[in-house]
Amino acid sequence: AIGSDALAQITTGNDNVCLGSSAGYALTTANKVVFIGRQAGDAVTTTGGSNVSDGTVAIGYQALTALTSGAGNVAVGYQAGLALTDSQYNTVVGYQALIADDQSDRTTAIGFKSLMNQNGGTGNSGNTAVGYATGFENVTGTGNTWLGYQAGLGGTGSNSNNVGIGSDALVAITTGSHNTAVGYQAGDSITDGNSNVLIGRGTGVAMTSQDEMVLIGNDAGAAINHDDADGTIAIGYNAGL
Repeated sequence: AIGSDALAQITTGNDNVCLGSSAGYALTTANKVVFIGRQAGDAVTTTGGSNVSDGTVAIGYQALTALTSGAGNVAVGYQAGLALTDSQYNTVVGYQALIADDQSDRTTAIGFKSLMNQNGGTGNSGNTAVGYATGFENVTGTGNTWLGYQAGLGGTGSNSNNVGIGSDALVAITTGSHNTAVGYQAGDSITDGNSNVLIGRGTGVAMTSQDEMVLIGNDAGAAINHDDADGTIAIGYNAGL
């Protein structure tokens, strides 16, 4: 341990590495943790029960600073996983990634401010977000997969069970669910539309609230934005224009 108050209260814990002021401050009996950075993991205390904190990794200023006994957490970056308390099996990498959530489990947030506003309470979030500001606005939604610059960034609201792959895919999503959008700006105007499948660059770029559409091909359905279009199937370049 190196740093003022690093591992200050350790009793029987073994094989721990703590570097930085107050890093691992409250540790008593936890084992094999790695805390690097000022106040990194400074609230983690003991092992025991189903929430063993053995093996926790927190690297960065205030990374996992509120964690007490959650199991299987890894946080790397400035204030990564800042508010997590007894959460489990989260992987958080990036500046202020997953900064607001205090109890959700099984979240993967990788990227600058990825899933920054998520705070769904106890239980599994099942959200996976990789990329700059991915899933940024989603609060209580679960089961989303976001991959790419601002994929699923969203507006005010919570959404669940969406897949957005590609830069700005589903970037405006609010409460829509069960959408799959793959490609640059695929479905980038959808807000509360549901159960759509969009594959290709710029597919469905104008649609906002439509449901159960299948658009495949670059710019397929690019001009569609009317509720009468629910259920449309368009396949091919510029199909459905």
